[in-house]
Amino acid sequence: MRHILQALLRDGFRCVALGGYDCKAEPELGITAQHALAHGGFLHTQCAHILPNSAFSSQSFLRHHHDKMSTAHSLSNVMTMSMNKRDFLDRFDMWFEKILKYSSPQIFMRFEG
Repeated sequence: MRHILQALLRDGFRCVALGGYDCKAEPELGITAQHALAHGGFLHTQCAHILPNSAFSSQSFLRHHHDKMSTAHSLSNVMTMSMNKRDFLDRFDMWFEKILKYSSPQIFMRFEG
């Protein structure tokens, strides 16, 4: 539970994919409805793992990343996402990729027709 609040605070009570504010932002930060609507609206968010829990059982992964993340549930391995975008991420229909010409990772989504 502690990481959930820490992730919300770190991410500014916003979904990292959509930019909308978590519903808790209004009472916690005094975000007005007008401000929220201008930035994606209010959303229900959840913490999502950046790397799956199974990655932490890999010895080679642990050797390379032990200084950055201690467990799958550490704050450095969770991000705040809207519930529907988290579902896309969990189904591998959405992913983040670092592209050198951009300063932040870009979001890619796959839609099957």
